[in-house]
This record gives sequence, C-alpha cells and structure tokens, in this order.
Amino acid sequence: MRILTILSGLEHLQELNTAAEPIVKDGAVAKAWLQPGWAHHSGVSRTLTALTQDQAEQIVQVLEQLEKPILDREVMLALASQGELVLDGALTARPVSDTSTSYPEAAYGHMGSNQLGLGYQAAQVCMRTPTYGRLLLSSSLHPGDRVSMAQTAALVHAAVARIGMRPLRRTDLLTQRLEAQVKLRQEQEARFEESQQAVQRVLDQIAEADRQLQAHPAQLAQLEAEYLAAGRKARPFSRLGKLHTQQQVKVGAHTSAWVAGQEQGCLLKFTDHSVFAGRSLSVSKSVAIQLALPFARKVQT
Repeated sequence: MRILTILSGLEHLQELNTAAEPIVKDGAVAKAWLQPGWAHHSGVSRTLTALTQDQAEQIVQVLEQLEKPILDREVMLALASQGELVLDGALTARPVSDTSTSYPEAAYGHMGSNQLGLGYQAAQVCMRTPTYGRLLLSSSLHPGDRVSMAQTAALVHAAVARIGMRPLRRTDLLTQRLEAQVKLRQEQEARFEESQQAVQRVLDQIAEADRQLQAHPAQLAQLEAEYLAAGRKARPFSRLGKLHTQQQVKVGAHTSAWVAGQEQGCLLKFTDHSVFAGRSLSVSKSVAIQLALPFARKVQT
C-alpha cells in the first residue's frame, strides 16, 4: 500500500482510506494489482513502523527501479523540447503538534505562514517535465530548524544521482570570477596600506609638532637672553620674532571666543575659558574661523 500511496501522489498514507474518493474502494485498482482488497492504513502504518533501516532502504530501491524508465523518458523529452533540465529544490515544512514528545528529532523552526512551530523540514528536489509538470526526484526529512542554505549541495547531489546526469561545470567562468575577486582584494589591500601610511605620517607630524611646542619656552627664553646680552632687537623675521609668532599661534589656537558681526568687520569676545577672558578684539576685515571640533581624540593603528 505504501507503493500505491506514492504512485498515487498522495502525501499521507491515511488518504488511501480518508480521501474524498478513496483508492482502496476502487475495485479496478485492486484487480490491476492482483489484490483481493486493501488493508486499512492503520495496520500498514504499524507494519512500516516495525521495519528496520535495511528493509526501508530496500523499499526505496524498488521504488526507484519502478520509476527509472519513467524518469529516463521525461529527461529525454525535456532535453528535446527545452534543451535543458530545470530542477527546483526547497525545504517544505512538515509541522507536528507543539505539545508532542513522540516525534524523534523534531525541532522548532519556521513552519510556513510566518509561524514557528515543532516539526520537520522535508528537503525536496523536483524536475520540470513536459508530461507531469513536476516530478519528485528526492525527499529527505530533517529537524524543523534546518535552513535551505545548508541543503543546497545535498539537493544537487540527490538530483544528479537520480537523473544520472551532471550539470555543465563552467570552470572557465569560475576562474574569471576568482581572478576578479583576487584583483579587487589586492586593490582594497593597497588602498588600506596607503591609508595606514597616511595615518602614520599624520601621527608623526603631530608628534613632531608636540615636540617643537614643548621646546618653544626653553628656546624662547634662551634667544631672549642672547638678544638682550647682544643688545639686538627682535625683528618680525628673525629667529626670536618667528618663535614669538609661533607661540602666539599656539595660544590663539587654544583660545575660544564668540564672533559678532559688525558693519566694519567682526568683534571677537573672548570667553571665560580663554586666556584673554573679559577682553574683546575688533577685526576690520573678514576672518577665517574654525569651530572647536575633536580632530583626533584617539587614533588606532
């Protein structure tokens, strides 16, 4: 009866007795199978439950032998009419009662209609045929939490084993894709190395600037003493003048102020946190202002 169920396209064994038009009540079918009648599906189910793994595999082999002439014919027809074989593979949910504890290896997973539940996933692969539309090639049961991506290779191997043909291996296209990916990765690694070098140059410049700023007070004091001893005046472009300018830039860069527009220019009002707190500076021309932004709080290399 199990073979009859499969050949009839029924999903469950009990449908032989409970379908709208039960096959077991069709005397012509029983006569064609040289059977006086059919047993009830419950008794057949108990018999199948008692089968060993070897006995179950023997039944599968018999079914595959019966289907092979039909399958070979459909493969040839599909190639003749379509020029190719189209296979469909997917996981089909097989839910069971969420409160059941008697189903072995059942697990919670996606059971369709955006619902989670206890059950299985049937990994099935079908072939599109001119005669039957879709012909089932393989079906295997897995726990309900199995995902389709993990079954792709297994479905392909199952289909190849049934139809006896392998898909065209386009190794030339695969080689081109691999070469393109290798080239892309090399370009990305080169850009990353350039970025790392640029970051390191900035870090070196910051370190050098800090070193020079830390040395400014000592150099400034030494030059002022030398200029005073020699009776020289500090010119704008002399060494002492340049050090004064650099020191003023350092102080000004760390000075906060509010900027107010005027008819003749801008008015800088230094804040309480500035070294010039309480003072104002009128600028007759337009000025460039940089907001206080955290340029580089932390740099990781």
